[in-house]
Amino acid sequence: MDTDVTGNRATTSAGRRGFTHRAAFLTVVITTVAAVFCTTLAVDALGRRSTGGASVGAVAKPLPQGTWTATTPRAGTTAPAGSLDLARGCGPLFDWAVRQRAVPRGTASVSYAVTAPAGSGVVIQQIKVVRGETIGAPRGDDVGCAGRVGAHGETTPRQDTFNLDGGPRLKQVLRAVRPSGVATGVLHVETRTCRCEWWVELKAVVDDRVRTVRIDDDGRPFRIAPPVRPLATPVDDDLTGTPVPLSRAHGDPGVRNGIAVRGAALSPSLYAPGERWLMEMEREVDAAALIGGNLDVAGVACGRMARALVARGATPAGSAVLELRIAAPVDTVTLDAAIRVHEVRVPRRPRHHYACAGPSWNPPDRAEDRLESLVADRSAYLDTMHALGPFPSGSLKYDPGWKVQDAVGRTMPFAVDETLNLYAIGEGRFVTSVHGSIGAGRATYTFTIEVRVTTPAGEVQEFTVSNNGEPFRLAAAPVRSPPGATREYRETHEGGPRG
Repeated sequence: MDTDVTGNRATTSAGRRGFTHRAAFLTVVITTVAAVFCTTLAVDALGRRSTGGASVGAVAKPLPQGTWTATTPRAGTTAPAGSLDLARGCGPLFDWAVRQRAVPRGTASVSYAVTAPAGSGVVIQQIKVVRGETIGAPRGDDVGCAGRVGAHGETTPRQDTFNLDGGPRLKQVLRAVRPSGVATGVLHVETRTCRCEWWVELKAVVDDRVRTVRIDDDGRPFRIAPPVRPLATPVDDDLTGTPVPLSRAHGDPGVRNGIAVRGAALSPSLYAPGERWLMEMEREVDAAALIGGNLDVAGVACGRMARALVARGATPAGSAVLELRIAAPVDTVTLDAAIRVHEVRVPRRPRHHYACAGPSWNPPDRAEDRLESLVADRSAYLDTMHALGPFPSGSLKYDPGWKVQDAVGRTMPFAVDETLNLYAIGEGRFVTSVHGSIGAGRATYTFTIEVRVTTPAGEVQEFTVSNNGEPFRLAAAPVRSPPGATREYRETHEGGPRG
């Protein structure tokens, strides 16, 4: 932007372990993202610095900060389905919302960079948030992100926080920037009543002269509006785990008499960092070139590769972790769940498979054994519609004429009349999770999960759990299994995709 320079149960403990693993992994990931934001801004500020001898440059970008909600300006504007994929987290949805100039609701965060001129240092003495004119009410889709990704649900430190509803919006600081140097920061604003424009003015001293440096949205004021009715359900908000992208116009039903359910089908490494994963792409990509960095650094390459592939539409292949999260106003419920197959496609042209194994992964005799031990004794096999778990077997009798396409429209059990003990997360709020493995062999499947939750009082609530309105998708396993060691990452890309 141009600168204005003028002035009690196994399922419960397993759920906690899963959420803890993912929370630790995501904290590292999102801290890295925040650092990249600031680094990008610093480079941008250097490139856009004014040419005047004593001019000061400043740029800013919206920043996702913990749980957020925004509304698109125009009616009929809804988030594309790809931006709501649970496996991709909230990044794609936030980027889409920024491109649409969606109006943040209740809270907004920006990262900024200030650049000193080549021959002079700059001392920033004051940060001031200016409240501008009232804006029209945004009329489009409400979108947002839920889930606590850190110990306090935050992604980056809130160094400077201001309230637009009243009180001081001024902060005295002392931040020195050397000649040609760049200083970065994060600024957070809050409101309950303001539907308005806002921007930032920095009081800076350059060559013994006081100047005002304006920080805004590429020449336009930032915008904000009061909070809206929550998008997230209690199960989205209160369980520490994968950030959940949300849209008012898409997605699963919300809370029903205090009961909410959320489901996810994740590759093993996204569920528990360090595990082996396998993904399928319809086209070949050079993931090694996308992620950069030293491929020999333990615990880094696999995670970067997975995120690069998922961002480009990769699908978990072979096996995935299936997870149901349940929130209720009581500490005990009875769960019935079934996997319903919607579509079966047998690959008719080559697919590209990519795999990686973290340094802590030790290949067992059978890869599926490792996956099942990770998520406890509950598994579903789509090729034969065979299910194993703490319930009577859901197997079909052997039929020599059975074809994988015969699974369309059928269901198999994931939980049958199963009593779950939930753990308390607040007054009258209880949560738990159930995990299992799901495997695809010769075909690619799309499926949803039909869930029925019954309280001790006999109240029944039914849900159809999906990937934010779209069926989950699990791709066929490759013909040849990739090597089971960390070296397979390098082999996959030096020797070409396998499968």
